[in-house]
Amino acid sequence: AEAALFEQAREAARIERSRVDMTPCGTAGMAYVMSQAAIKMLLRAPATAQFPTSPSVSRFQGNCAWYITGEVDSQNGFGALLRSTYVATMLYRPSSDTWGATEVNILPNY
Repeated sequence: AEAALFEQAREAARIERSRVDMTPCGTAGMAYVMSQAAIKMLLRAPATAQFPTSPSVSRFQGNCAWYITGEVDSQNGFGALLRSTYVATMLYRPSSDTWGATEVNILPNY
């Protein structure tokens, strides 16, 4: 009985996640993927960039804008692999089915 309740809760959570993620303004997953392309343009060695499978934060802000916080591992100018945290605001344009970045920042490592 406990396993069945757990499975029902998991299914309800999955349905709720898909309901929240599916908006006329794209999905959280697509916003994250598109933020990766924007971040690569700021890196010294973009071909070395490695991203986790999911962002740290993915939040819909309204007006087809998504706020993303994530991490990226990439080589610096000396060839050392460093992990950086970034923030990006991604804008989805439904009429053309395109994405753009309105804010992209790699946070300094201290």
